Amino acid sequence: MNSHNLRSIAGGALVMLLTAATTSYADDVYWNSPSGGTFQHDINWVGGGMPGPEDQARFDLFTNGYTVDFNADAATDALSIDDDIVTFDLGGFTYTLADYIITGSPNGTSNLTIQNGSISTPSSAYIGGPSGLASMLTLTGPTASMNVGSEIHVAGSTGVLRIENGASLTDGHAVQVGVDAGTVSELIVTGAGSGLTVTGLGSLIVGNWGDGTLTIENGATMSSETTFIGMNGASSGAVTIAGMGSTWTNADWMMVGWNTDA
Repeated sequence: MNSHNLRSIAGGALVMLLTAATTSYADDVYWNSPSGGTFQHDINWVGGGMPGPEDQARFDLFTNGYTVDFNADAATDALSIDDDIVTFDLGGFTYTLADYIITGSPNGTSNLTIQNGSISTPSSAYIGGPSGLASMLTLTGPTASMNVGSEIHVAGSTGVLRIENGASLTDGHAVQVGVDAGTVSELIVTGAGSGLTVTGLGSLIVGNWGDGTLTIENGATMSSETTFIGMNGASSGAVTIAGMGSTWTNADWMMVGWNTDA
């Protein structure tokens, strides 16, 4: 990937997020149960019907948290956690998306926790809302896994991607932490058995236009192809590897402070 392409990705991160959020689907189907419930139960959705493979599932209830459980595999076009704190207990099932995953909102906190199953998309995942707002995506537990075919953007002023307690995430293109100028974002891989793998020709970027931190600790592992730490403008990147058994394998080259003032 040449520098022109990398700049284009970074500069277009917020545009891509906003474009994705306004893409037309068969329906935007909103969750309607602030106490939680089963994904496949129609009564839990506005309009009385669960989202299908061509719909976007949206969670936007401004709550302090609830759990959505699954009793079968599920498939939607996209998933958006707008202003909500949600735990998906997948119950050993798989949730498949055709398009993006977004946790982030201009109006409030957006947190998604995934446990006891797998979630996958051939597209991208965006974690982080506008400046001043918190967004987090957490994978937790040894049976939790996620596969993202394209890019993962950890952005916003307090965007956090956390992989813990034996969970795993595989990305097929690029992971960027600290996408937007003037923001700080985190990627944390923690606990024995926890792992992040960035495959293909994509890069790991810690501090693109903003500030990014990567922590690998307590026996966690990570592997990547190429890495930029502190990439553009006044960005900065910091990497910490701590604890017995914690490892990071970078297969190709690594650049620190490339095209940056940091």
